[in-house]
Amino acid sequence: TITWLLDGTGGETLRHLQQLTRSLEGFYHPSTVHDRNTSLGTLLSSLPAAFLSRMKLEARRGQPPEEQLQQSVKDAVVGMWAPIALTTLNSKSMTLVRHASRALHSMANLSPAVLFPPLLERAQLVLGFASTPGLKLGMLGVLQGLMGPLLEYDSDGRHLVELLPHIVEGIDPNDTMKTQYCVSLLYSLSQRAVLSAEGCGPRQALGYAMDDFVVAIVQKTLEQLTSLGASNGVVKPTGTWLVTSLRH
Repeated sequence: TITWLLDGTGGETLRHLQQLTRSLEGFYHPSTVHDRNTSLGTLLSSLPAAFLSRMKLEARRGQPPEEQLQQSVKDAVVGMWAPIALTTLNSKSMTLVRHASRALHSMANLSPAVLFPPLLERAQLVLGFASTPGLKLGMLGVLQGLMGPLLEYDSDGRHLVELLPHIVEGIDPNDTMKTQYCVSLLYSLSQRAVLSAEGCGPRQALGYAMDDFVVAIVQKTLEQLTSLGASNGVVKPTGTWLVTSLRH
């Protein structure tokens, strides 16, 4: 309901929402696990989703642009809740983590320009330096869920290129789930690279940049296939995902 109380520019209702958000931030601290997790998680995922629903409904109705929710309001909402969602990804409560992932998906469609810079910065830190396997797997899952908006986000492909080393390193025969995520991400990126190479302008950047990683991807894949092979030369099922990655 609160999303429809805002006029196109936000007004007083937006200021009240900002105050409410600030008062709730402490409840989403990663160390917090209590009986309010379900309610907090529902609020975290439902609020951005409600704004996204309003945006889509206004577009379907063909409302004049001046009557629709302005981009400045979407930016403000994502600016308020993105830090909370990113922090909540580290929560001990899997309920909150799932709701945070859903919230990030909605926010990626509301305001990618506000969400993606801090998200990608967090992704590089987690994938490059985090010592907890669960954190890395969780971040790979978030990136996989956001791959559609990420592929549309225009930063000359730099944001995707910077993730490539971490994704390649994530191919691990001892971790089936992580390997699945990484291979799927590589497949999506390789599709984007082909399109970039055939296009013109900024979209070519990813295609050119991925050339530098082709050898690394092939080497990593072959190393893992070798380690997967049993003494009789049989490749375990996990290897089929690596072959798929190498083919693409």
